[in-house]
Amino acid sequence: MKKKILTKPFGHISIGDKHYVVDVAMDDEARYKGLSKRHKLDDGYGMLFDMPKEDHHAFQMKDTYVPLDMVFIGKYGQIVDYLPNVQPLTSGPYKPKEKCKFVLEVPGNDLKDQFEIGDLTKMKFFDSMELARKFMDKLQLQEQLLQYLNEAVNGESLRRKQTATRKDIIRGRKTF
Repeated sequence: MKKKILTKPFGHISIGDKHYVVDVAMDDEARYKGLSKRHKLDDGYGMLFDMPKEDHHAFQMKDTYVPLDMVFIGKYGQIVDYLPNVQPLTSGPYKPKEKCKFVLEVPGNDLKDQFEIGDLTKMKFFDSMELARKFMDKLQLQEQLLQYLNEAVNGESLRRKQTATRKDIIRGRKTF
């Protein structure tokens, strides 16, 4: 019997600058059900399908009521294919050009221009949805702090450059 790669039912996945809390479909029943019968999928949420083996897995949207982006991910976390904004209530089949081990479904058009084929994803898994949400919140706060610090450093650098330019103008060293 082959060991499952994932053993926890919830996760966090990052692609480009986007972050998602995901339900992980790890068995046949969960993979078959997927996001069917859902009429809404909130921003920042999705489903990650852990397939039994790497293959050209086919999906359909027959009982799914929301458009989805489908990201096909290889066993090492690399993006192998992407189907944007797959329309609801369609039979497909929707499958990747390359073999994949994981399939991520998120709200339609949410990942537009966020990555390129071959980019790596970052995945982390948890025992509860609450822990996955807390991780995502903490990660987003860290990114906001880094952005703030970068802007502050760049702003200080610009301020110093402007001050030096003003001094050069006053001293007559700078001409236009």
